[in-house]
Amino acid sequence: MKKYRIELLSPQAIRDTGKYIELPTPIANLFYDGAEWNRISFMFGNNEMIWKELRDYKLYLVTDSKTNQVKRKHVLEPNEYWKMIKRVGRNFDVASGAKAAMPFLQEFDLEEYVTWLSKELKSYRTTPRSIEKKLRRDKMVLHLKHLQPLLDHQCKPEWQLLTVLPVVDHPELEEQYQKIEKHCKRMRMFIDGGAPSAVIEDWSLQLQRKIDELMKTLVKQADSDYERLREHAPGIIKRSALTTEIAHLRDIAFGFGLKISEWEDKPDAKLG
Repeated sequence: MKKYRIELLSPQAIRDTGKYIELPTPIANLFYDGAEWNRISFMFGNNEMIWKELRDYKLYLVTDSKTNQVKRKHVLEPNEYWKMIKRVGRNFDVASGAKAAMPFLQEFDLEEYVTWLSKELKSYRTTPRSIEKKLRRDKMVLHLKHLQPLLDHQCKPEWQLLTVLPVVDHPELEEQYQKIEKHCKRMRMFIDGGAPSAVIEDWSLQLQRKIDELMKTLVKQADSDYERLREHAPGIIKRSALTTEIAHLRDIAFGFGLKISEWEDKPDAKLG
């Protein structure tokens, strides 16, 4: 039975293909959002609802603080942000959108967290009697299930955010890519010209929405294989589990920052 390895590509690996658009700000990859699990929210340290509000520029995240009254990683609503400025001044930095999560993903120790999860789960030799402990165990099992493959395939957590957008050669997508590229060029002009943060945030949100729409088009192209890609990326998937022509599916997967390649089944290999 043929098997295929589904890898999460690094920004440099995408650049090496020569088919990409350099993004002026990190963008959330729709591939990792909207499911019943969300790897980014796991490592981000907040629940999925907060992450979605943050990625849509409805919340601010404290990325650095010089005062004890505002803690790093604290989430603020817009009105809370301005009240806090009046109270403590501009002694703290905030960010919104995927850009806010980037530094926390970069410093997240995936190996340490997965090791801790494994040790904790070993302490649950039998099914917990209390509901609280059972929910805690189930949460850790879910985390380990979706984070272990990232570690096994040597993927960095921040690769789940797009800093480089892969470009798929497809007539139906050409116009969308052109609009995104023009948007990026204009946005860089605003950034280089020192435009107010509110303007940059607005343009960042527009860019996020344009790329979300592009991703939704890719989802339609992938059809039923989309969910299988989500479940096994990074990881290994059997040929029989895929319904789309592999050559076509490789192009679609590349649009999400993934690579599909044939995998040689070895006895000592780990399945994702």
